[in-house]
Amino acid sequence: MYRYIGNKAKLTPYILDKVHQMIGDAGTVADIMAGTGTVSLELRKKGYKVVASDVMTYSYHHLNVNLCMKEAPEFIGLKDVITDDLGCMYLTVLKYLNQLEPKKSFFYQEFSPDGTPRNGTPPRKYFTSDNAMRIDAMREKINEWIDAGNISKSEESLLKHTLIMAVNEVANISGTYGYFLSSFKKNSLEKIELKPIDFYESNSEGHVVKLGFAENLAATIKSRFVLYRSAIYEKTICCKLSYIRDDCSR
Repeated sequence: MYRYIGNKAKLTPYILDKVHQMIGDAGTVADIMAGTGTVSLELRKKGYKVVASDVMTYSYHHLNVNLCMKEAPEFIGLKDVITDDLGCMYLTVLKYLNQLEPKKSFFYQEFSPDGTPRNGTPPRKYFTSDNAMRIDAMREKINEWIDAGNISKSEESLLKHTLIMAVNEVANISGTYGYFLSSFKKNSLEKIELKPIDFYESNSEGHVVKLGFAENLAATIKSRFVLYRSAIYEKTICCKLSYIRDDCSR
């Protein structure tokens, strides 16, 4: 479960019912404030084609996975980098990332109790210091592979999607990243671990994922469709509540 205020998992049956009333069993739906991609994925499962967008980079990676993947990519560019072999390169890559030496970098400095935030505020307790260092090591290794051309765009999205979901599990928050809890809860004390996601095999073709402001992208969607948008947040509020998640995706 995505611990995120605004995640519309409980509303999804109502949304799907309204879409069905409007266009029946088939058609295209535009989800222009897609967020975590929960609604977009369920629309895919129901057989609809989806045009999904968001201004946040983390959402772009979620959407690429939730809409366009039916299985893990092969990570061919890492076969000479990682010598271990679990029979599936996705699992092999996750094992490699989980075993990286922790590193004191951006997340450690900005979001752990032992860090020193650049803006001069007191240390923050979004993550334990150990988990923050592990996030730094994983995040920087993924970006190193991107810079070296070792992984494709789809492989980047899958790894960052997997990382964001793992970060979500150990974040010391109540439901958004607007602020951290005063003491570490049980889940946040657990060691972060990248875990393989489940893939949905059907209806992975014909979807469109865009990154940008909804008002700018709307004019580029030319086909006839049903438009679904979230009215929960203004864009400035949404960005503030999601900034750590977006830091993971960069």
